[in-house]
Amino acid sequence: MVAQQSDSVGRTVSSCSGDAKTAAEPGNGTAACGNSTNGEAHSPQMQRAEELVDQLAARVAEFTSSFGRKVLRLSARAREEADDIWAEAQNIRRGGRG
Repeated sequence: MVAQQSDSVGRTVSSCSGDAKTAAEPGNGTAACGNSTNGEAHSPQMQRAEELVDQLAARVAEFTSSFGRKVLRLSARAREEADDIWAEAQNIRRGGRG
């Protein structure tokens, strides 16, 4: 699915002169820059772009996963501290010491 989205984006955004949008449509027999598509699914630039997008997606996933774990750890510590404060307050309220 990502390859399909990247492919459609690659057809729309092209640095070649002329009407790149129509030149890259399936069935035209030519790629966006005038290269023939003789069984070649993607140009090297398109493959590189897809690799970069995949790498970026992996980095974003790693970052969000790490961030999520840190948030969970922080919330667990905050909850523990709140429980300790609550227990201490209840102990003081009942007149107990330490």
